[in-house]
Amino acid sequence: MSTLSYREEESYEVGEIPEALRADDGLSQVFVQQAINFDRIPSDVLEENFLKSLCQSVPLSTLRREYQKDLKRVAMKRLASRHRVTIDEVFLHQSNDPMLAWSARHHYLDFFMLVSGMFGIVSLNHISRAFQEERASMR
Repeated sequence: MSTLSYREEESYEVGEIPEALRADDGLSQVFVQQAINFDRIPSDVLEENFLKSLCQSVPLSTLRREYQKDLKRVAMKRLASRHRVTIDEVFLHQSNDPMLAWSARHHYLDFFMLVSGMFGIVSLNHISRAFQEERASMR
């Protein structure tokens, strides 16, 4: 029989802000929104700075390897600079590859997005169920 401490028995709601992180004198939401949207920096200045920044090439195979090795710090570091993704030979197909349908008349994008109206991790269950039901109805 395992024994749980009082802390382990408490329920934990992912969507709630922990008591230790709550503040009575928080920033104005207008200020936060301005910071998120870069409202204080004109868009032409942001674009100019972006275009002036050094652009490094990164092969798609490098991104795949970093993903497979779960290198989160490397991924976050990449977001801080400008990159051009180059496609390696391994990802290219011969133009006469039988798996390519050059003469296909109709195609459909396989895209489906659900946004939950609930907070916390419990909403993922509802989204997953709705997604599965939608996929089943498409078959």
